[in-house]
Amino acid sequence: MEKVEVRNASRGTIVLPRGLLALSWKDRLVGLMGRRALGPGEGLVILPCESIHTMWMRFPIDAIFVDPRNVVVKTCPSVVPFRFRFGGWAAHAVIEGTPGMIDRSGTRVGDQIEVREREE
Repeated sequence: MEKVEVRNASRGTIVLPRGLLALSWKDRLVGLMGRRALGPGEGLVILPCESIHTMWMRFPIDAIFVDPRNVVVKTCPSVVPFRFRFGGWAAHAVIEGTPGMIDRSGTRVGDQIEVREREE
């Protein structure tokens, strides 16, 4: 998976400093399942994705759904394990990260998001 950084261009904040981009069917299916936890700033960008589940996960996540132009269409803070969330008909991708990611970045519906390759 490609390493990415996610920024909120509308607010000038970092949403996800150390993300992975899940593009393949397998990477999108597995997502964060099987992990014990996410470290600070870690997460996943799943593309394409209209809905998520947290089945068999061991920790809660924040989720931000964006449309094809990377405009936020829905935020879901602290989604606990064994839940489903639908991003809405406009959702095209989701950013998953640690609880508090939405609040720390100040991300709101209507914000413009940028996903770019991260250099290590």
